[in-house]
Amino acid sequence: MTKENSLKILELQLQAEKIRKRVVEMIFSSKSGHIGGSLSSVDINTTLYFHIMNIDPENALKNELDTLKKAKIRKEIIAASQDPLFLADIAEIEEDFKYSDFE
Repeated sequence: MTKENSLKILELQLQAEKIRKRVVEMIFSSKSGHIGGSLSSVDINTTLYFHIMNIDPENALKNELDTLKKAKIRKEIIAASQDPLFLADIAEIEEDFKYSDFE
């Protein structure tokens, strides 16, 4: 194992330890919650968030806002897709594509 990998692992372990402490504080202060599931996923989530997915903490808020915007758009599309007029438009578009000469 390279020195760089060893340092990255140590950094991830320290970050996971901070998160575990915060989880315990949050559950204790709320006086409710199940600590086992939260603590058992810390190592996996820490590795994913800070290493695999390579999330930049400086831009995390911007990324979260982008995700929320996408979620809102997704909900609006689902709501629109339940509208009979929207469904009729989709059916008409699909019918038009049947007669197109492109794929």
